[in-house]
Amino acid sequence: MAAMTAEQLRGLYCHGGIPSYVEELIQAMPLTPEGAYSILCHRGEGYISKHLFGAAVDLAPDRILDQKLFRELVAKYRLTLLDERQNGIPCFHLADPDAEIRIVRE
Repeated sequence: MAAMTAEQLRGLYCHGGIPSYVEELIQAMPLTPEGAYSILCHRGEGYISKHLFGAAVDLAPDRILDQKLFRELVAKYRLTLLDERQNGIPCFHLADPDAEIRIVRE
C-alpha cells in the first residue's frame, strides 16, 4: 500500500465509503512501508484484505492462457473476480466471498 497513489487507494478500498485509515494513509503520503503498516495496525474500522488470511490471490491477467476456462472456474467455485487494471494495478483479484473474515490483533 505504501507505493499506491491516492487514486489507487480510493479505487480499491472505498467502495462503501471512505474508511478513516485510507484518509490517514493519503495524508501521510509519501508513505514508507513502515508508516503504512503502523496506520493499518492502529485503525479502528475498515476493510481488511482477504489476502491476509489466505482467501484471496492476485493473478497476472496476461499469464492466464485460457481465459474462457479461467472464467468458467471462477463461476463454478463462486469466486469473486475484480479487474484491478482499472486502478492502474495489472492484476486480477480473485477472492472467496464465503471465507470468514477474522481480524486478529496482538
